[in-house]
Amino acid sequence: GMVADRRDSTSAQVMYVGVYDGHGGDSCSDYLTHALTQHIEEATVGDLSSVLATVRQYGMDWANYTPAALERLEAAVQRYEAPSFLSIDERLTLAFLAADGAVRNTRWSDGQGSTACTALLWDPEGLPFWARESQLHMAVASVGDSKALLCRADSSGGLAEALSSPHNPSMREERERLQRHGAFFSRDSFGEERAMARVANTRAFGDWQVKRFGVVAEPEIRHFELGGDSAFVVIVSDGLTGVLTDQEIVDVVKGCSTPAVAARRLVDVAERLGSDDNMTALVLRLPAWDAPLLRDLTLDLRQRRLDAVDQVRRLRGSM
Repeated sequence: GMVADRRDSTSAQVMYVGVYDGHGGDSCSDYLTHALTQHIEEATVGDLSSVLATVRQYGMDWANYTPAALERLEAAVQRYEAPSFLSIDERLTLAFLAADGAVRNTRWSDGQGSTACTALLWDPEGLPFWARESQLHMAVASVGDSKALLCRADSSGGLAEALSSPHNPSMREERERLQRHGAFFSRDSFGEERAMARVANTRAFGDWQVKRFGVVAEPEIRHFELGGDSAFVVIVSDGLTGVLTDQEIVDVVKGCSTPAVAARRLVDVAERLGSDDNMTALVLRLPAWDAPLLRDLTLDLRQRRLDAVDQVRRLRGSM
């Protein structure tokens, strides 16, 4: 995707969507569901000092840490030239870290955590985001392994485009980032890789015991410009990515009458393929939702997999 202009769009209405996948309990993900948007809306330059203070309490080697997205802001504040408005990256980073700080002050913060994969969409001219002629800007901010995907209606038939990367030990940059803070990795009895024998996500809200190893809620933020050929965005938890490829996820959505039907169908297919993890799917229709160019590219493959699963179930049932 093209990198969008980083100006804050104060004139436009912003559409916000997000998926939160909790672990160790539901309190953390429930909190983010209602509080993260509020933190994003209410973030101000004045939050910088408390956010930095919280991050710098993670441990010894965090004493001088400043998230990359906040370096410019911190320098401006130190020169007594604090800007009157925040860029989108500054706003999102402050909001995610402030929300995580609020999680720390709850009675359930021990041993609980959550991912967050969020998308902000706006049209700089103020057009509705589903209008054919809108030139959408999108910022995707993510922490953990929930995932955002885009489908465009083009000559390819609609290839899946990943808008975020999963923060888990298999990502080299993430693994190296945690190792710099002294983290070790091991596999659990299911063969899933974990940091500090505890967490499957290398970034998360909550999980305070492993913050000092780099399991932070600092979001990875990416910018995209979406033209009229954008068909839809899907955000899913790892209960879906564990059993479906990106292309399969996008293909299941194609041909569905509404986003709500598509989201239900995604969860249904993942369940049939044996996923027993938290399953959340969010589908957002964009201007080219009804485009005739969209083709189900993995139908045969998916059908074979579903048939194989059904066959195993029948065999088990007859034993």
